[in-house]
Parts: sequence; structure tokens; C-alpha cells
Amino acid sequence: MAQASDVTIIIPAYCKSEEEVGWLRECLDSALIQGCEVVVCDDESPVSIELVRIDYRVRWIRTHHGGVSHARNIAITAAGTDLILPLDGDDRLAPRAVAKMLEYWDGEIPVYPDIRKFGIEDVPHYELFDFKCEHLVKYVGFTSVNVLHTKKQWEESGRYDETLEFYEDGEYNARLMSRFCAVRCPFPVVEYRMHPKQRTRQYDKESSIYAKKILNQIRRTIMPCASCGGHRKTTSSYTGGGAFPQNIIQDPTHMPLTQDGLVLCQYVGGQGRGKHYYEGMYSKIVYRVSWGVYVYADPRDTRAASENTPSFLVRYEKK
Repeated sequence: MAQASDVTIIIPAYCKSEEEVGWLRECLDSALIQGCEVVVCDDESPVSIELVRIDYRVRWIRTHHGGVSHARNIAITAAGTDLILPLDGDDRLAPRAVAKMLEYWDGEIPVYPDIRKFGIEDVPHYELFDFKCEHLVKYVGFTSVNVLHTKKQWEESGRYDETLEFYEDGEYNARLMSRFCAVRCPFPVVEYRMHPKQRTRQYDKESSIYAKKILNQIRRTIMPCASCGGHRKTTSSYTGGGAFPQNIIQDPTHMPLTQDGLVLCQYVGGQGRGKHYYEGMYSKIVYRVSWGVYVYADPRDTRAASENTPSFLVRYEKK
């Protein structure tokens, strides 16, 4: 069973005022009592944070100002453990927060906790949704950034997108969880600071527009499954050996039921009309599809219309 010493807390820091330096000190104090490695990436803060750099237990990295995603990626690269937990520099962890989250870690499925809101808004226990795949395409970030997972999962999910201005954590978590699922830790072990300087408050109109943009991007690049069994692949990070068949058929009426060992079937996964990729459950071939189209597929990846099985490729039967 994993212990707190097996976890690295990664913190991006960008302090613009002495008040924010104080928040970072609170963040570090809460991280250091967890018994974890702590890595901070200073994203070229415009004010000095030397007063909080004196603690030898914190590993500090300074980089050019590349944004919060850049700082997170740098900090994760430097982490000395496989397990990582992101924490923003103005937030805090409750005592034994990491230990509580590790109770829900099974060695494979990422864990996200409930939160406590404090500051200009006080909510002692803000309960998040239990994980469902469909949440990924309904909400931009239904979890906080604080997801316990591995460096390998971060790498395979495509890292944090350094081109995004807002909701970069929601977009990243969608890619992560579409591939590896997630489980909720139903305790408010992360203390989320509510303050007027939050980016989404300062740029409310811009962030609302960006939220829609990010959600559309998520819908184009992931396909949540109908249940939480097994792992999903995201189209942006798929590294398997299968090809991308382009044999989309709009009208199957006059097409043969079999061709070159493949069978004619219809894709019925989700209602999105955009083209995306679906990995066959058995062959691991990746099919380029959209809802309702017909393709020729490996028969192992398909099911008959009468079968109640998870495959989204249903064999076509002529009437």
C-alpha cells in the first residue's frame, strides 16, 4: 500500500504581491506536514519569494514565465516519486489530506477529493460529483486540480496543455479520466481559497467564452464509455499499433456483409456527430467514426443487435 512518502506534491508559484507570497507560505506549510516530497516551480514571479525559499525540505525550480501549465509540467518532471498530487499555490491541504486520499488509491485509478471553500466564500464541505464518464463532456472541470495519479498517467494523457489560458486543469483532467477513470474521496481535504484575484473572477466574460471552447474541445477529443469498466484511450494520446481505418460508409444497403475478413457494422457510441476515433475492444484497431455511420470492422470488436454487450460497433443485418 502506498504511503505519503511515495507522493510528490507539485506546486506552481506565480506571486504578484506580498499577500500572495503569504498565501504560498500557507500552502507550503500545509504541504510539508503531509510527509511528502514537495516540488515548487516558480514561474518567474514578479515579486520576490525568497522568504519562503528557506525551507530545505522544499525542492525549488525557477523557470521563465510560461504559465501555470508550463510550471506544473516542469514540477512533475522533477518529481522524485511516481505518485503526484497537484496543489495550487494559493490553496491548502488539510492535515492528513494525502493519507486520506491514499485510502482510495488502488494503485491504478486516479483519486480526487471533495473540497472546503474559504476566504470570501465559506463552505466547510463542498461535495463534488461521484465519477461518471458522462460528466467529462457535460462539465468543464467537475473536479478540482487536486487529482492523485502517476507520472506515467500524466505522460500518457499528454501532459498539461501549455497553450490554454483558462480551465487548463479541467481539460487535462478530462483527458486523464477518459483514459484511466477516477474515484472520489468524499472528504474535504483540499482547502480552496476564494478571493477576488482568481483568474476566472478577474476575467469573468473571457473565461465563460473559454469554458465553452474547452468543453467543445473535450467533446471532440474524448469519447466517454457507457460504463466505468476498463480503460479508455483519448484520441490525442493514443500510441497503439492499430491503423485508422477510413472506410466510412453512409449507405450500407448495397454493401456486402463481410469484406476481407471484416464485418459491416454501425457505430452507436454517443450522440456526437463529429468524427473521432474508437479503439476496438479486442483488436485494438482504431476506427475513425462518428455516430450512426457504417464501417467494416474486426468481428471481435462487434456485437449483434440482439446482444446486450458494451461494444459500440453493432453488426448490420439486411432486412
